[in-house]
Amino acid sequence: MILKESNLDIYLVSLWLTPSLEMATKLQRLMDRRPDASLSRGLKDESYPKFYPHVTLASLSLSENTGAGETIRRVVMGGLLESQEVAFRSVDSGIHHFRSVFVRAELTEELKVLHARVHEGLGIKPKTPEFPHMSLCYIADEDAEHGERQRFHDMMKNLSMIDDITGEFALDCGEQDWVSGFRAVEMWVVDCSGATADWQVLHKIQLTA
Repeated sequence: MILKESNLDIYLVSLWLTPSLEMATKLQRLMDRRPDASLSRGLKDESYPKFYPHVTLASLSLSENTGAGETIRRVVMGGLLESQEVAFRSVDSGIHHFRSVFVRAELTEELKVLHARVHEGLGIKPKTPEFPHMSLCYIADEDAEHGERQRFHDMMKNLSMIDDITGEFALDCGEQDWVSGFRAVEMWVVDCSGATADWQVLHKIQLTA
């Protein structure tokens, strides 16, 4: 489904693999939690912005690729993309704003092939560190220096478990929902220029079963 027409005259575009709205709602309950200690701190505006749960499949600056807008349309509308299983494996913290605390997912052969085909179609080298992963929060570097990423990471570790029967890693999303992954049912083309609050979804593409 095309949300709006755009000439894609923007700086940065990302392609996201996204879960269903029902699954996203569960994950968002988890992402909205905060460490008790953070409630009394004056955090930066850049910390804890709202964003839809996703796995970034590819990112590119349009200055890198002449005709990139048309290339994106050809890749995402050209029947390359199938729905994907995203299986959670662990919760990790990082040193980058956009990888503050994230869920590491299993790199299946299907995801590996899709990742390679999309980048080949876009004509760019992969720039997706820790692929595949789903960020749980973005925290400003200054707040991270005061331990906010570690506090959030510690909280998330307390809300995760390994099932003794299945061996699956799962996250406690509240309301008796334990989530061990999701099926990516759509791919979004997102204008990620500027602040997170200003990001815009340009297109939504239904993935084939």
